[in-house]
Amino acid sequence: GNTLAGAQVWSRCDHDSDKPPFRGWKIPWDGQVQEDLRVESEASRQERDAKTQLEELKQQSTPLILAAKKSQEKVRLACKKRQMDNVSELLQELASVCDALRMMSNKLSAIPKPSRSLSNNEVLEELQELGNLISKEVS
Repeated sequence: GNTLAGAQVWSRCDHDSDKPPFRGWKIPWDGQVQEDLRVESEASRQERDAKTQLEELKQQSTPLILAAKKSQEKVRLACKKRQMDNVSELLQELASVCDALRMMSNKLSAIPKPSRSLSNNEVLEELQELGNLISKEVS
């Protein structure tokens, strides 16, 4: 309705809790449960969005991190074998991978941090861990 516990009831949920439940809402109040309706706090949405973006960045950054390690090893071997003709080309390859990792790091920095204090700080810890891994490969 137009006020909490008001006379006009447009939707209803049978759950008993301090906060509105995520699922189980009937619309109209005497109708069927609308499975496609979800009620979510802003903090929960931010946390879910951050987790989703983090997972996408992990998937995108894994091959780049492997490529950076491979390029570093190629440069190291070329220097060890004194194949200086190849070193310049290999360093360009490495610079290209590092540029891609820097872009990934920028995307990681742009993920909004969840505003509420999380019980286990899982998302924030994973964001920091991935950021550290990318930074290590770029430097």
